[in-house]
Amino acid sequence: MKRTVRTLLLLLLPSVLALVTSAPALASGAPNGETYFLSTGGDFGIYADTVHRNVSYTFTIETGSSHEVLVREIGRSGPGLQLLIPSTWRTKRVIAPHKSISITIRYHVSDCATVPGGDWPLRLEASWSGGVWHMITVQMPNFGTSAPEWQKSIGDSVCKKSD
Repeated sequence: MKRTVRTLLLLLLPSVLALVTSAPALASGAPNGETYFLSTGGDFGIYADTVHRNVSYTFTIETGSSHEVLVREIGRSGPGLQLLIPSTWRTKRVIAPHKSISITIRYHVSDCATVPGGDWPLRLEASWSGGVWHMITVQMPNFGTSAPEWQKSIGDSVCKKSD
């Protein structure tokens, strides 16, 4: 009997953790990355065109969900950063359960001095089935560049120290 109860508890643990993890987002009525179990992966790359001040930023986004998650409209413009929107921007991308996809976003750095510092999460739309889309944010990690924030590393990759 004890073994059966332990096995049942172990089987239920992921569901309980999922509810605990997403409870704050669901209670507030505002879905976020935790609602969809989204996070950024460890793979990334930056390609900088210093002449035109354009930066391509490739990273992975993964889900810990047991359901597929749909994402679209990834990224946003901000002070000093203009998102260069590709023709596929509104095209939904499917992230299979417990998998990741590679994303490339492009920015034009218009003003190096005004690129925001501090907390500036990645913004995107997410949906479980494509019916209702929610604007959410996902924290981007520090990638160990000279800049502590991901958006600053984009600016630093094309800005001269004298800017």
